[in-house]
Amino acid sequence: NIFLATDQIEKAQNALEVAIEKDPNNPILYFTVGSNFDQLSKKEGISNEDRNNNFKKAEEKYLKAIELNPGYFDAIYNLGALFYNEGVRIFEEADKITDFKEYEKEKIKYEEMWTKALPYLEKAQQINNHDFSTLVSLRTLYARLSKDEDFKRINDLIKELE
Repeated sequence: NIFLATDQIEKAQNALEVAIEKDPNNPILYFTVGSNFDQLSKKEGISNEDRNNNFKKAEEKYLKAIELNPGYFDAIYNLGALFYNEGVRIFEEADKITDFKEYEKEKIKYEEMWTKALPYLEKAQQINNHDFSTLVSLRTLYARLSKDEDFKRINDLIKELE
């Protein structure tokens, strides 16, 4: 916790890996490592290779946490958010492309990420139907993926909660 609080992610990762060796069935440890890799994948100035490696490690650790605890809201939500945010990153890069064919290739990639995010965010919503972040993410995804009925349903729920 001290390493995490002082932004010493690599030291925290090392300590967490030791903790996982001692307690390999603790989903919280895998979630925390996944969350760290998630943060590292978003760091400014890192190479695409490092970003991709950190993304894959975050995905792997979140999946392990979910395997150990299938109802673990935080891990399920974060995995959905990981895919969602990666889709947004690809979308923002694609938005700069002027060649239509190149843009269409990137569009496939960001829509793929958003489609991967959906089941995790939907599962998170099933677990906690009133989590505002989950609902807003779902509403945005449904809008971007032209899922009009789902968009309306979630939008109505958000209005109810507001």
